[in-house]
Amino acid sequence: MRRDGHPGLVVAGMVAGLALGTGCPSQGGAAGGGGGANTSFRFKPGKPGTPVATVGDTAITVEDFQDRINQQGPFARPRFADVAKRREFLDGLIRQEVLAQEAVRRGMLDDPEVQDALKKVLVQKLTRQEYDSQVKQEDIKAEDVKKYYDANPDEFHKPEMVRCAAIVVQNGADPAAARKKAEGFLKQVKEAAARKPEPGKFVPDAFGDLAAQVSEDPETKQLRGDLRYLSRKELDGKWGEKVGEACFGLAEVNDLSGVVEGKTGMLVLKNTGRRKPIDRTLEQVETQIRNRLFREKRTEAFNRYVDGLRQKLGVRVDDQKLAAMQIAGATQQPPPMPGAPPALQPPGGDPVITDEPSKEPHGH
Repeated sequence: MRRDGHPGLVVAGMVAGLALGTGCPSQGGAAGGGGGANTSFRFKPGKPGTPVATVGDTAITVEDFQDRINQQGPFARPRFADVAKRREFLDGLIRQEVLAQEAVRRGMLDDPEVQDALKKVLVQKLTRQEYDSQVKQEDIKAEDVKKYYDANPDEFHKPEMVRCAAIVVQNGADPAAARKKAEGFLKQVKEAAARKPEPGKFVPDAFGDLAAQVSEDPETKQLRGDLRYLSRKELDGKWGEKVGEACFGLAEVNDLSGVVEGKTGMLVLKNTGRRKPIDRTLEQVETQIRNRLFREKRTEAFNRYVDGLRQKLGVRVDDQKLAAMQIAGATQQPPPMPGAPPALQPPGGDPVITDEPSKEPHGH
């Protein structure tokens, strides 16, 4: 075990140990820094065992020590066949115990930073215990999965989609003039595409550059002409059937269209991507849906649990004082957009659930 290390990290480890049941102050507490304070800690209080080492009146038992070894990874455990390695590991536990007892003797358990760290660890442990016990995987029935599948067809069935960029010239009062102007832009793009780049030189996106400069559609101009991925139905509805036909007719990425007449103007189009249609059966997505419902139901159940605790403890908030606070360097935040997702919970608060299947069902 290395002999160096920051004392603050040791104290943090001590605090974590307190909350996780790997250490506990004896009755009598550790208030104050006087010699009369009881500074004894036990790795697993109440569990008898055979001492392999003692620090003051605290025993590190054979059983505790073996538990710690067994918590090591499968590739680390074989090295402890060597007694010297076991002694090194034990010295690390003794070192932590010595420092922890000294920290308690000095009254550091009452330090606000230590109390805050202890509170966070307690919350994390309670959260894991209660959250994992709220809902089980087997609580998600086959009919629940099918109901979700039937109610959300757009998640599992998507048509072919094409992504195009466009230079748009609005018709105004003279569609012929708009067409002529668009033809001039098309000529510029073709000439830029025909130029052979110098070896090792970056090839600029001439189409995107030109769209950002001259396109007359404000929404797509700021996106360098990007129309995003759209289905044929979406293209027809927003830009017109001729535009939809032209976009889907561009077979390869970087293919250019001629001048195409849209609903309100003339467009020059460039293919930038294509997605195949998606048609997933219930059997293909059953596990995905089951995991999603599992997460949602657990979150709902845990939120009800927290709401019950809030009511039980009588939580009160002074909104006037909250609003009147002056925060250095902070600016007034605009109200959230309608339908915007809520902010993630702060550390130590309600659990934040991700969509990563690899982390199911536990977030330990």
